[in-house]
Amino acid sequence: MRWLFRALLALVFVWVVFLISPYFALYQIAEAVQTRDLATLEERVDMRAVRVSLTRQLVDAYLDATGRTKQRGGLVANVGASIADPIVAEIVTPEALLDLLGQGGQDRVGSASIPDLALDRDSARKAWQLFLSAESNGFRMVSFGVPIEAPRSEQFRLQLRLSSLTWRLAGIVLPEPTKQRLVEEIIRRNPSGA
Repeated sequence: MRWLFRALLALVFVWVVFLISPYFALYQIAEAVQTRDLATLEERVDMRAVRVSLTRQLVDAYLDATGRTKQRGGLVANVGASIADPIVAEIVTPEALLDLLGQGGQDRVGSASIPDLALDRDSARKAWQLFLSAESNGFRMVSFGVPIEAPRSEQFRLQLRLSSLTWRLAGIVLPEPTKQRLVEEIIRRNPSGA
């Protein structure tokens, strides 16, 4: 009977560690942003996945803005991706992500502003708000809305994916106003749309 209790206790412990682990990973990313630690940030961010995530969003928004929503086929989407790619390339570098995820943010893109969860009077409130903003998509994907003080419509969604027992930032869902600013920039840079 003792072995059953111990096995159950071990299982509960493993489950709790699993549930807490994405928050710990987000904390490590936030700490890397605050200390401007590029090596840790590169280790905790899947740059290719973030680039694909942003490109898809911008291509869809671009096709909507230019009235090509019915032409979402391969050729039009590829043209849209080639037009969006230079802007995404500017955003998805370790240095640019430090700015995007930091308190200052980039003027053109806005700021996701990962909260500082240092132990202070405000940290319990911030941790609770972060917990409330979390959305799970199965066992391998969790997203957080940041900045936590902003209305949901203005929040970035940071998507963390579990890969080889490590949670990594795998996507950033842009808020609508930011997406629109970037699409306007794409259109400004490519007035012909091709």
